[in-house]
Amino acid sequence: MEECLSLANPEEFYRAYNETGQLVMMLQEEVKFDMYFRCYSIDQRHVRIMAYEPRHPYHLRYQTEWQAPKDILERVEQDVLTLNQFLVTT
Repeated sequence: MEECLSLANPEEFYRAYNETGQLVMMLQEEVKFDMYFRCYSIDQRHVRIMAYEPRHPYHLRYQTEWQAPKDILERVEQDVLTLNQFLVTT
């Protein structure tokens, strides 16, 4: 059984935690965003950036109402390449 709770303060967290007993509990912070991307990288040189809306039903997640500005896409591409380079060297 999966249940999602929105917790506003530490007391609510500890109450919910104490109710889980032996069940697994995952705590995750909500990140509010205006744009969200899925990125595929090939050979640490080629990056494919796709606008993505995770709040839509599965079959509509690649349909978005927004277009990312060119400078944002360039930054995302550079960050993907930087992350890939870091992962290779560690």
